[in-house]
Amino acid sequence: MFVVGILVGLDRRIPKTFQSVGWRVLTIPVAAVVGTTLGVLLLSALLALPHHHTLAVGYGLGYYSLSSIMIDQLVGERLALVALLSNVARELLTVVGAPILVRLFGPFAPILAGGATTMDTALPSII
Repeated sequence: MFVVGILVGLDRRIPKTFQSVGWRVLTIPVAAVVGTTLGVLLLSALLALPHHHTLAVGYGLGYYSLSSIMIDQLVGERLALVALLSNVARELLTVVGAPILVRLFGPFAPILAGGATTMDTALPSII
């Protein structure tokens, strides 16, 4: 992940992209993280679960292949399984529910709902 961050940071097209699209485009990932945080904290309070565990699962943001492995190494296999299932469910709900999300909340709703999956597997449904 560190190397990917460096490679993206070294891409000389990024400043030009921000100039043409505008910095408002950053509101999409920020809204996804804020919405996930609020939803996870609410769920944590309702189910009386530890905040740090629910936040770890929620911050997978649909990236099930990485988040479950990291949670398994740091916390254990039970929470890793929860992370895997919640991230897969997030992806499935995004793929199946994309048309409904667009109708109810606008064109960016499936991107916010899908998190990391909007870059690959959920992309055809969003488009």
